[in-house]
Amino acid sequence: MIFGENTAVAVIMIALSTKKVGEIIHANDEIYRILGYKRKNLIGKNINVIMPGPIGMVHDKYLRRFLETAKNRIIEEIRQMPALCADGYIRTVSLCIKLYP
Repeated sequence: MIFGENTAVAVIMIALSTKKVGEIIHANDEIYRILGYKRKNLIGKNINVIMPGPIGMVHDKYLRRFLETAKNRIIEEIRQMPALCADGYIRTVSLCIKLYP
């Protein structure tokens, strides 16, 4: 079973290292139902492709800062955030960020 399958929750996993910052390495099929993206079109892209412009433009900076400081500002908190749908519309989604080794 692939992580996050058979659930009504979209799961996206990104790489976070000095060489790969924010690259999508996994997405389950719910991302299509919720935002309209096929997972094969997201794998290998930066996570900021599903963020509205102003947020996406600074997101890598936030990830790099986390790599440098390890300061936890939003991990394990549920937040309402805007997400960019495949059709260009913005939709509010519930977001919970988790760390996996």
